[in-house]
Amino acid sequence: MSTRTLWYAVNKELVKKQVPVPTLDAGEVLVKVKAIAFNPTDYKHLDFGIAQNSGLGCDFSGDIAEVGSGVSLVKVGDSVSGMISGGNDERPERGSFTDFVKVHETQVFKFNSLKIDGSKEIPAGAPTTYEQAASLGACLATTAFAYESYNRWDTSKKNSQSGYALIYGGVSSLGFMAGQVAKYLGFNVIAVASSKHKDLLKLVGITHVVDYHDEDWVEQARKIGGDDIVYAYDTISFADTLSLVCKAVSTTKPVKINVSLPGTPEPENLGKNITIDAPLTYLMSDPYKIFGPRRIEGEPHFMKDAPTNIAHANKLLAEGVITALPVTVVGEGIDAIPAGINAIRKGVSGEKVVITL
Repeated sequence: MSTRTLWYAVNKELVKKQVPVPTLDAGEVLVKVKAIAFNPTDYKHLDFGIAQNSGLGCDFSGDIAEVGSGVSLVKVGDSVSGMISGGNDERPERGSFTDFVKVHETQVFKFNSLKIDGSKEIPAGAPTTYEQAASLGACLATTAFAYESYNRWDTSKKNSQSGYALIYGGVSSLGFMAGQVAKYLGFNVIAVASSKHKDLLKLVGITHVVDYHDEDWVEQARKIGGDDIVYAYDTISFADTLSLVCKAVSTTKPVKINVSLPGTPEPENLGKNITIDAPLTYLMSDPYKIFGPRRIEGEPHFMKDAPTNIAHANKLLAEGVITALPVTVVGEGIDAIPAGINAIRKGVSGEKVVITL
């Protein structure tokens, strides 16, 4: 085993390459990939030319095939999932669109055991399969990063927060995860999502659902939460969605709003009581992230926080707090990567797109 397949973005083209299996530094592990999940950031790095010549992909699950020196948290044969920062031209060998992934032991989610389900459609539920575990990578890591490193909440402490949390895009993969963890922390959660997903949200205990199609959804949300909506996560993060979110939150109490896209324009109606941050999960493993002409710097504590963030997420997994979205499997084998990209490019809601290897 000296080479592996890795799908690259090369000048807006998806290219399959054979590259060396990575060697391990201290604390790192090699994962034999069993399933890969897809995120909008994957096709955007490709189509928008953010990645010019680098491996793509973030989400993966599989089994530990090899461990580096000093590894103590996992062992060969353990089932894990996680997120890595694909689309980095300075580190082109990264990316989860491959059959072997190198990652630090502190940045994997651990499971007692996983299996390949083999079905084309897997319903929402506890993550017991490689397909479901792969779907958790970016959304669980981003939620942990946002809540811990930006908001400075300890996500291992149940019922440590109060008030209402508004999650715009409640059944996006990030919104579905952020809502679950916010509920665990003690917030009353209001999900802004299509009403057709009410049963899915009810499955994780979120019963306050307002339909973003309704022109008066802001008024509906404020009728539920009053002036106690003190946190919001805009997982869509367009200028118009953020403006509406700002209208929905408290006008008298300090409010934190997280957005998923750095550079989202601040609305004119931004209250002085509102603080907006854009957690960028790439900064858990890198000191900066380049998006075309933009270089986004991380805070010094971000990379230091990462092991604690992931450890707390692993506690939630062990306690059975986390439910995976429904999964749609669009292919099998490493050559199914283009099918996954095409599926996520078309847009999905209330599910994750996955392939198995």
